[in-house]
Amino acid sequence: MNKIRTAYFSGIIDGEGSIGMTSNGKNKPKRFTIEVKMTCLKTVSAIHKHFGVGHVITRPSKNPRWKNQWRWRVTGQPARLVFEKIKPFLITKKHLT
Repeated sequence: MNKIRTAYFSGIIDGEGSIGMTSNGKNKPKRFTIEVKMTCLKTVSAIHKHFGVGHVITRPSKNPRWKNQWRWRVTGQPARLVFEKIKPFLITKKHLT
């Protein structure tokens, strides 16, 4: 993986993304999750392609004046592997280490 791109995408995750534990519902096991939500599909797709894991979905806007939102999400062991790659570049979310 290109270290410069990893650092760049780490900054996006650090500022625009979230890192934590999520569940698919009550009484469901929690999984380690990394996600980025943005209105720029090109950027979200580039993150997905760079790390090669997770998936991209859209959330259509309910207001015609707003842009659609795109989300890249990776969970479980693949998310932990991504986290290990981005950890050296994190600032805001560094406390998660």
